[in-house]
Amino acid sequence: MKPGEKVAADGIILDGETYLNESLLTGESKPVRKMKGDKVIAGSINGNGAIKVTVSHAAKDSYLSQVVNWSMRHKNQNPKPSCWRIRQQDG
Repeated sequence: MKPGEKVAADGIILDGETYLNESLLTGESKPVRKMKGDKVIAGSINGNGAIKVTVSHAAKDSYLSQVVNWSMRHKNQNPKPSCWRIRQQDG
């Protein structure tokens, strides 16, 4: 994987070292240093180094898929702020 490319699937670095921008996935504001043996998340952006990655599991089991599934399961469980309920009653 060359610098600037998007990680296509969750996997493990087989060779190389880089910094990955995971901000859209994890909220981490700074690129994260990754080296041989570290996990990578699909959708991360490769920074300055070339790395060789092996896919660790299918897309349906990816980090991003798990976040989406969790979000869908829990979206109706969080109570809405009271100001939303008041506006709905008034409106």
